[in-house]
Amino acid sequence: MARIGKNLSFKLIATLLCLNMIGACQSVAGENDSTMIVQKSTQSTPPQIAHPISLLHPSGQGTHWVSYTNIDDAAQIALDPTGNIWTAGQGGVVRWDSQNKTYQIFTTSDGLPENYVTALAVAPDNKIWVGTHSGYIAEYDGNSWTTIKRKPGDIISCLAIAPDGAVWIGTNRGIDKFDGKNWNTYTTQQGILDNYIQSIAVTSTGKVWLGMIGGVSSFDGTIWKNKRLEKGKSVSGIIEAPDKTVWFESGDALVHFDGRQWKTFVTKGAFGSASSLAISPNGEVWLAGLGSGLVRFDENELRFIEYPIPDILCMAFSEDGALWLGGYRWGILHFNGKALDSYKAQDEPIGNSIISGAAASDGSLWFGTDQGASRFDGEHWKNYTTADGLSNNIVLSIAAAPDGAMWFGTEDGISTFNKGSWRSYKGKDGLTDRRILALAVTPDGTVWANSQTSLFRLDGDLWTAILPPASESIQTIGTRIDGGMWIATTNGLSGFDGQNWISIVLPVRAPILHIVQTGNRDLWIETMESGLFFISGQLWDQVSPENTQVITLDSDGLVKTSNASGNSTLNGRLWAVYGLGNGIPGNEIRAIAPGQDDNVWVVTDQGIFRPTDESWTNYSGPIMVGPDRFSPIVVDQQGSIWIGIPLGGLAKFTP
Repeated sequence: MARIGKNLSFKLIATLLCLNMIGACQSVAGENDSTMIVQKSTQSTPPQIAHPISLLHPSGQGTHWVSYTNIDDAAQIALDPTGNIWTAGQGGVVRWDSQNKTYQIFTTSDGLPENYVTALAVAPDNKIWVGTHSGYIAEYDGNSWTTIKRKPGDIISCLAIAPDGAVWIGTNRGIDKFDGKNWNTYTTQQGILDNYIQSIAVTSTGKVWLGMIGGVSSFDGTIWKNKRLEKGKSVSGIIEAPDKTVWFESGDALVHFDGRQWKTFVTKGAFGSASSLAISPNGEVWLAGLGSGLVRFDENELRFIEYPIPDILCMAFSEDGALWLGGYRWGILHFNGKALDSYKAQDEPIGNSIISGAAASDGSLWFGTDQGASRFDGEHWKNYTTADGLSNNIVLSIAAAPDGAMWFGTEDGISTFNKGSWRSYKGKDGLTDRRILALAVTPDGTVWANSQTSLFRLDGDLWTAILPPASESIQTIGTRIDGGMWIATTNGLSGFDGQNWISIVLPVRAPILHIVQTGNRDLWIETMESGLFFISGQLWDQVSPENTQVITLDSDGLVKTSNASGNSTLNGRLWAVYGLGNGIPGNEIRAIAPGQDDNVWVVTDQGIFRPTDESWTNYSGPIMVGPDRFSPIVVDQQGSIWIGIPLGGLAKFTP
């Protein structure tokens, strides 16, 4: 269901100072082309403290999916004829009502094919079109979303709607045209300059312009024509002005085409590459970007005027001449030339790139992102960063201890959060390698951690390195029911009970991504591209770890053990492999997690599954796991399944 929030709006009063020309203009003329070097002018706008708006999360009962995303990154923006502002990014699509200060969030729970939306456009019939990172397009008619089937494998970079309603779709493999029934694809074989489309614009006459690295292509309905601009520059913005001329954003340059002549305006002492281009109703040209901030081009005086509003991802003008800006980590801004209104959500996870997760003993859920850590208590989110005491904002792993403490492995050390206080461990504390890939806490409270090169155990206040039986790179670790540890290396899987090591040799040599042992001692091993391996808990009844060195699982179904006395073969079906053609449709296992009934939940590229009565049940529902491999999964105390969608926030499934 869509999330709806209300604005407690605020104003950032911007005192705009007088602007002075800093440099001179230089013109290099050609027969039909001219290039001008323009130096910038700077304005200062001291902002005041911002107060965010509140966010009301969805709630419901029964079997359903709910998405939790962060909408602070607005990478796409568009205005519809009714005055609504639409934004999109990794958190889905948001409709902002500027009149009553409310907004509504649309995610996979509401019918989007995925939360990572990379393109957004408003059609002449007021319908909203979006394109996604995985190559889907969808249409919103005011009531529901409809996904349009198309060829897979593309990354959609931009969208534009022609006056006749045709949808032009820019991808990494050319440009597609969809007229509602038929598809046409254009690539370099049909005459365009490059297949990776950076931007699209369709003029009022129906002429199509494409921007790519090195230049632009235009289509009049019959043939394509190409124009090479400065080599190596990406044309990431195209827009038609009120006077029907066309402007292009190309790196640190602004290019104008009046139908006959091309003119290029380049900043001297560039303010940085822009990534967004907009033109006001009176014809003013504006540029924006992460590095450049907000910049206005004075066409009469040939100068660039900079406004100190940083980290802008997109922008668009409303009919009243006000400028709407989408930003990195701060939502959207409304700029009327003198003052700023800010619209920003709160009470949401800190980021959409979910890397890790774990359930705490108090029932709360913790998730690690590339922006910090987020805690969800069932109603509200609380976010933590290095400013609060976290060792590093990139949280690669999380583990819960029986005493209620939470442990976080980061790009730079380990942190623990216990009773409201943070503590961090780095090199001086025994961590000879501080990039911590995995954490595990045994039932007796012993904390284990691993980097790619080392296995660590916390002894008091110091970390002690434990040497595994093989000197291969360590991939991940997991706890054993008996209080020991499982360690996966590039050489295979090993178990450690505190004194003895036992090695398990799988039928294939494949990287191990996750290890899960359930309450009935069953062992589940997630591998990369080789399926899911299951070892029955009955195996341990027939194997004495202290007398066994190696367990070999043969592809013919036999289980063999070896020790100092020789080799032996065990009877019974004690292991199995699940993958393509054997219950799970595909070998691309994303994540596994123990359930509440000594079973597991498995996330694949095709959805979410669990084994039931010797078969697998699919609970995919309205969710796209996405093309990226890592998707952490957490089961809460109510039995709901939380899945990190790569670059798309979190999805919660209540069975």
